[in-house]
Amino acid sequence: KSAPLIQLKPASLDLGAVGHGRKYDKLSFQVRNSGDQQQSLSIRPSCGCMKLLGQPVLTLEPGEQKSVDFRLTLGRGWGTFSKRIDLVGAQQRVMASFPVKALFHPNVRTSAMEVVLTTSRDRSLPESSGRLIFNNSKGPAPVLTELQSADPRIVFKTVESVHPEQETILEVRSLPTWPAGRFSSQITGLCN
Repeated sequence: KSAPLIQLKPASLDLGAVGHGRKYDKLSFQVRNSGDQQQSLSIRPSCGCMKLLGQPVLTLEPGEQKSVDFRLTLGRGWGTFSKRIDLVGAQQRVMASFPVKALFHPNVRTSAMEVVLTTSRDRSLPESSGRLIFNNSKGPAPVLTELQSADPRIVFKTVESVHPEQETILEVRSLPTWPAGRFSSQITGLCN
C-alpha cells in the first residue's frame, strides 16, 4: 500500500477530560504534501464549534508543510465529543481528516437531565419542585455557572448537600402562574 499523499502531524487531537463551554483560542496541526505534485486543499471543519484562524484553502508544493490553526469552543454535551477537520482535494475527495476528541465530565453523573413538574390552580398545589443532583465521584463537586431559565415561571437555586465535597444540587421550581395544560422549558448553563 502506498503512503498517503497528505500527512498530518499529529494525526489527531485528544483533549481528554473537559468541562462545558471550555474555549481553546489556538489549536493547530501540520499538513505535509508527500506527493510529487502541487496539492490545493479546502479545509472543512465538521462543526461550527471549530473556526479556522487562516484561509479555508491550503496550497502545498511537493514536500511542503504548513500549519492549520483553529479555535475550538465546546458546548454543553455529556460523554464523548468527536469532531473532525477534513482536507478536501480535487473532485471533492477527502484527502485526510484530523479528528478532535474530548470527554465531557468523565466522572460527573447527574441524577437526571429532565425534571417533571406539576402545577395546579388549586391552592393545595400552588407550585411544584424537583431536584437535579450533579455528583463527581473522583474529584471536587461540580460547579454550575451561567445558569439561565428560558421562562421566568421556572426558577432554580443550588441547595445545600449532605456531601458538599462531591455533589451539587440544583432545585427547580415551577411557579403557579403557568396556564393549565402541558408546558416545557429549559434551564441552561455550564458545568465545569
